[in-house]
Amino acid sequence: MVRFLKLTLSISIFLVLLNSCKNDEESCCGPLLEDYFPIENSTWETLSPNELNWNNDSLESLYSMLENNDTRAFIVLKNGKIVIEKYWGKNIIGTTDFDKDTKWYWASAAKTLTAFTVQKAAQHNYLKLSDTSSKYLGLAGRVCQVQKKKK
Repeated sequence: MVRFLKLTLSISIFLVLLNSCKNDEESCCGPLLEDYFPIENSTWETLSPNELNWNNDSLESLYSMLENNDTRAFIVLKNGKIVIEKYWGKNIIGTTDFDKDTKWYWASAAKTLTAFTVQKAAQHNYLKLSDTSSKYLGLAGRVCQVQKKKK
């Protein structure tokens, strides 16, 4: 458990540093660009760490730490383009190498991803944290309340 918490903290710090900006016009990795999202069934565009002037020695150290902590997949996007995409180890039952097409059971990791995504959406004024979830999810956001009332 301690190892998992250390890994989570390390990755969180890395993401915060990666997302840090000098001002609204420029990030630490160059000018802000319009976000890119591939159309369905297309290949994602990529950027290399060298194009962003990232320290490759530090990246190798990060990769080693992730692998030593049994990380299976790690991806970093910059303006929607893939900068880092790495895979390690075997699938969940240990029969084949882990890769981008491997299915994985997310369990509690989905909560962290959801919290991060909601916070980013709030930061960009796509939603307000003070609103109820049903404002954005409709009835799906109220299922528990509806089921409770039926009892």
